Amino acid sequence: MANEPKEATEEMDGLVAGSQEGEVDDKGRLLIKSQLRSKLGTKVVLNLGELEQIEVYSPEKWAKEREMLDEMDDLNPWVRRYESIRFGMSSVVNIDPQGRLVIPNNLRQAAKIKSDVIIVSANRGLEIWAKEEREEFYGSFDYKADRTDQIYTILQRARGVA
Repeated sequence: MANEPKEATEEMDGLVAGSQEGEVDDKGRLLIKSQLRSKLGTKVVLNLGELEQIEVYSPEKWAKEREMLDEMDDLNPWVRRYESIRFGMSSVVNIDPQGRLVIPNNLRQAAKIKSDVIIVSANRGLEIWAKEEREEFYGSFDYKADRTDQIYTILQRARGVA
């Protein structure tokens, strides 16, 4: 890739922490440095997150997401709605031997990713943000609050809490 990603990562007790700047090429490929991808394996699930970032899950972490939904009432329309949101914008992709993954076009568009991205470690895996979106999110803390509130409400109703 043209630009080698900048990174700041640290590993402690099997948890990876840190971030990396990167660039998505015209084929949708993104290089993830080994420190950030070390706990992911060679196959990952990409999912559109609540803040319109792309979440990157290992198969094991994705299975836990599915288990959480399996415990919910399938007859509850809020569960079905949340499942539709959660799984409708997900994709299984491979990480190639060079450490690149291909972000499908529908996820790139939904996350407003053109080229420059910031990859950050998160509790569940990684998050891939359009650089401008990440900067805007942290510049205005209530950014996308309405969407987050809607998804949270749907999840709470699916759990029978709200």
